[in-house]
Amino acid sequence: MRRQILRGPALSGKTEKLMAAMAEAHREDPTSYTFIAPTPEEAESFAERFARALKGPVPAGNFVTLSKVAEDLHRLAHPGEVLLSRGVVNLLAADAFSCLPADELGAFAPLRSSAAFARSAAEAAWDLAIRGEAEIADLLASEEALNLARAVRRGVERVRGRGVFDLADAYRGFDPDGAMEELRNRYGTRLFADGLADLPGAEMGFLLRLLPLFEEATITLDPALWSRGGLEEFLALLAEGGFEEIECRPRDEPLSKGLDSFLLEGPPTPASDLRGLVSVESHPDPEAETFALCREAKRLISEGLRPEDISIVVADPATRGREILRALQDAGVPARLLAGESLLEKKTVQVLLLPFRAAASGYPPELILTLLDGSLPASPRELEALASAAGLLLLPAGDLASARRSWIAALAEHQSALREMERVLAADETVLEGEVAAAARRAESCALVMSRSVELFDRLASMEAAIDGSGLAAVASELGRLIELLRPRLSDSDGDVPALDGFEEAVTRTALTLEALGRADLPLDRLLSILVAALGVPAWAGSARSGAVEILSPALSSKRYRRVKFVAGFNDGLFPSRSANPLYQLNDLSSGRGERNLHLRNDRIERYWLRKAIASSSRTVVTYPRASREGAPLVPSLWLERMAGVSPAAEAEEEPSKSPTILSRRHLRVEYARALAGGGRLEVPADLLGEVDPLRLRAGEPPFRWRIEDPGVSSTLVGRSFSYSKLRDYRSCPFRFFLTRALGIEEPAPGSLELTPLERGTAYHAVLRAVGGEAPPGADLWDGGGEDLVRGEVERTAARFLAGEKVRRMEAVRRRIVGAVASDLLGYLRFEAEDPVRAAVGRRRMAEVPFSLELSRMGGLLPRSAESYGDLTFRGRIDRIDLSAPGKKGEIEVVLSDYKSSASGAEWEQLQLYSLALLALGLPEVPARPGSMRALFRIVRKPGISRVLEVHAGEGRMVRQRSKPDPTFAEVDGELREALDGIFQGREFRRAAEVEGSTGGCWGCPFQVEPCVIAAWMAGEGSR
Repeated sequence: MRRQILRGPALSGKTEKLMAAMAEAHREDPTSYTFIAPTPEEAESFAERFARALKGPVPAGNFVTLSKVAEDLHRLAHPGEVLLSRGVVNLLAADAFSCLPADELGAFAPLRSSAAFARSAAEAAWDLAIRGEAEIADLLASEEALNLARAVRRGVERVRGRGVFDLADAYRGFDPDGAMEELRNRYGTRLFADGLADLPGAEMGFLLRLLPLFEEATITLDPALWSRGGLEEFLALLAEGGFEEIECRPRDEPLSKGLDSFLLEGPPTPASDLRGLVSVESHPDPEAETFALCREAKRLISEGLRPEDISIVVADPATRGREILRALQDAGVPARLLAGESLLEKKTVQVLLLPFRAAASGYPPELILTLLDGSLPASPRELEALASAAGLLLLPAGDLASARRSWIAALAEHQSALREMERVLAADETVLEGEVAAAARRAESCALVMSRSVELFDRLASMEAAIDGSGLAAVASELGRLIELLRPRLSDSDGDVPALDGFEEAVTRTALTLEALGRADLPLDRLLSILVAALGVPAWAGSARSGAVEILSPALSSKRYRRVKFVAGFNDGLFPSRSANPLYQLNDLSSGRGERNLHLRNDRIERYWLRKAIASSSRTVVTYPRASREGAPLVPSLWLERMAGVSPAAEAEEEPSKSPTILSRRHLRVEYARALAGGGRLEVPADLLGEVDPLRLRAGEPPFRWRIEDPGVSSTLVGRSFSYSKLRDYRSCPFRFFLTRALGIEEPAPGSLELTPLERGTAYHAVLRAVGGEAPPGADLWDGGGEDLVRGEVERTAARFLAGEKVRRMEAVRRRIVGAVASDLLGYLRFEAEDPVRAAVGRRRMAEVPFSLELSRMGGLLPRSAESYGDLTFRGRIDRIDLSAPGKKGEIEVVLSDYKSSASGAEWEQLQLYSLALLALGLPEVPARPGSMRALFRIVRKPGISRVLEVHAGEGRMVRQRSKPDPTFAEVDGELREALDGIFQGREFRRAAEVEGSTGGCWGCPFQVEPCVIAAWMAGEGSR
């Protein structure tokens, strides 16, 4: 009876030895063996690899996961029971969490309505079931968190007597006595397993009870994938079961050690080297990185590599992956995206849920207005203006009948007033006919809105009658009816039809589950929260297009071999991701229990995915941008230090004389313009000279006016996205904007013993993000070693900027830099803790909310800009959003804020634009039209508040405290449109000295010494 452990590092041949043993078993009897992998994707991938090795078919049912075996064996022992998927268990956990009495919720009671915290509680309850109480007690942050996990798990377990089970039940409830015959009939007599790592208590116990039931078993173990304690425990238990340990040696020891070192803590082990597999490149910003990826992919394909042999790995396929996909498609490179996107993000699904949300919340006027939008010829801005004038937004929420009476009465009164105004104007001979006609149009528009409102309320009454008191079955039926009405109007071009199908399936599945559990009679608001939780789970989806470059996550890439892989956006904050569960400990390394830290384990899992993705390729190129689109400095992932032999210092710069790979005709014009601006020429094939003739003929005409004549070249150089920092740079000095944003010339950075303002700002953001959570900063910071936490985070953040510098990383200099930054941050955090009213610290807080909005989506707020530049994307990041913040005159619903080192960089325009962006984002946690909203800057170095802007969303205006003038939304729109016209229509980038009214000072500008002097001379000033 053969029982073997094939133990060895990466590339040691242990998997090949396991496959040889499997091949022997397959030749004897194809049904005599079972292979176990960690995930279904890895089981499927291994089956394909094994079939290629055998050069023949293999039984797909032989390749399973440990969870599938546990599920099957539980069903054999308990016929008729139904498995609760992890998604359904999370639904039950969310329901249990919302039902807990206040005394069981304890300190977490204010977070009862938080969907994000409900997911955190569900995760803790699942870990409690799968890991056991002893292990989870070490992971959770406090006894209160453990009690909450227990209470939520008890709520989930209440359904056990109804013929259902989950994986935790299957693992822990497995009884091997009497199961041997059924197990061997289903799975054979030989077991093979590969890729198992750091099994939690329930899974390890199940596997150890399962192994003796097989006559033979062969398992591969990679020590780098296990924690030290977990590996020793597992090997000891296997040795008791008679397993023989066989050591496997790597063929390429430096490369193998390099892959293993990537998973270990500390610096790479000696004699490890990844340079034979991995190279590193950096780029000025994300757009340049995208451009380089497209160019290299096209070059590889032109040299004979198949598109399907290339993959691009990104941390966030749903956003960054889509950008790269569009760029590849524009360059003519076949590509497909495998991205995780929840159904809740689909506009079609939001439209279907909107009437039910309105009913559950008492028909507030803003939701009624949203339901009307789209059924009227008027623009959203005009509809909102009418609603504001008629007082509709001030109407109270209530039942449908009262909402209908008050809504129609307000519209009728407003229409009567408009008709009277039209009559008075018509009788006045001094009034122009155009004004009379405009008054008549306003009255007609009000009449149309009133007519459509009557139709809307009729439909809502029909919906209420259908779902009244009938629970989720009636809601599902009514949603099904709406789906059938909507389906014929949809096209599949934007994926609306698959989204509709997925939504219908999710509704049906949720209805059946709750009905089976006896929970179908919940009130509408509870039913909607459960349904929203089910729809909010991201699902991997992608086109079935073959022969294309794949864009995917590290987790998916780890399961696919590709000859060339690009790992893009390899920056800190993305690799690893900074997700956290507030119920778990953030830092317990000081107690010597580093292996018990959940966040370190999650970091290790992400590293495992990336390490496997790298190992499953013949060449991996790691790329990262050095700065964001807004110009803020970015640092590479700290994981780069774990890659033996690979570092930013080893980057291979592109040779200046190397001709770029041309992706398209527009790209040809852009590259030609770049070459001209740099004083060179680009060789162009004769058949394409016509594309660059306007540039080629004008190149010799003095003087050069710093103007881009070709709009296509301007759009490509500047990009089809903008940010506040781009607008600020353009207004300050158009010529500097042209040099940095269009030509991509880097500003020379003067040497300094201090952090630069951008580095200091990045450090502030990183530390404030690390010490923050859903609770306000300062809430318990000083009672839990907060000062040490802040100083530790400053040490880690500063190390990223100082790593490559000899002077600034000297101990004395480094200590002074760290001390100064830590002192600033501690002073600011004390300010918030001591004066939460002045600091506007909300009961809930959202940190670092990125946004990427096409101006067409902001048409209701910025109609003029959206009309001309609807395809432009406004990008940025809101540092912080406080909800329900205290104020001197009462509670403030929403406070938007941006961290600044000092008040010198605080500009009203940023607050104005970011406020409008937040209103357009439609975040579920933020009211669509808040009754009170404030925007401000939080000053860190001299703790305080600066530039307070009151935003009156319902009135379309803003009020600047202690400053004038007070802008309206329309005036903000006009200023934005003027700036965009200058960039994309005028396309003339003069120096600040030549621009009338420019606020840009030339003192300290790094370009004033050379480029600016040359520009002045070429414009004729030098000859005067």
